[in-house]
Amino acid sequence: MKLAAVACGAALSILLLGCPAEQRPAGDPATASGDARAQRLCNPHSVILVRHAEKAFGETPDPELSLKGRVRAIRLATLLGKTAPTRLVVTEFKRTQQTLEPLSEQLHKPVEVRSSAQTKDLVRELRDAPPGSTTVVATHANVLPMIVRELGGGPLRNLEKDGTLGEDDYARVLVLSVGCSTSASVVELSSDP
Repeated sequence: MKLAAVACGAALSILLLGCPAEQRPAGDPATASGDARAQRLCNPHSVILVRHAEKAFGETPDPELSLKGRVRAIRLATLLGKTAPTRLVVTEFKRTQQTLEPLSEQLHKPVEVRSSAQTKDLVRELRDAPPGSTTVVATHANVLPMIVRELGGGPLRNLEKDGTLGEDDYARVLVLSVGCSTSASVVELSSDP
């Protein structure tokens, strides 16, 4: 009983005081000052990264999703709709837009289109997102691992030799918690049935 009370007290302290000082962002007033009034909750934000769903084969440089990809997009909407995203971001390509289209329709939330050539700007936006927000990003096999790295996540497993996702690697759903330290915690889910 006493051990349970200690554990409960420790968990409550973390909730009330936020991140330990060594995990607070640089410049956090609670880190710089020992003043208890300056301490605030560490309120990270979430970034959810997915690769676009399976694309149709063909000669076009901007293919649409295949039937299998459309099914995955619906599955993603079911999975991610429960996270109550505040923002949906895609690239200028049809396959990323169609990947988040069911989620956009389900939530009555528009998607924001960002140029794939300006990924560094997107990473900066994601890093500086408001505390407590959740941003869902549909991107590409060569970009997703770089965004994880730039946000402070560790290296992803099972990448190709060039550091990209494999050709058939469409199921990864990466949930990053950003903002309590220079590193981000990463939880990997799957959109496979």
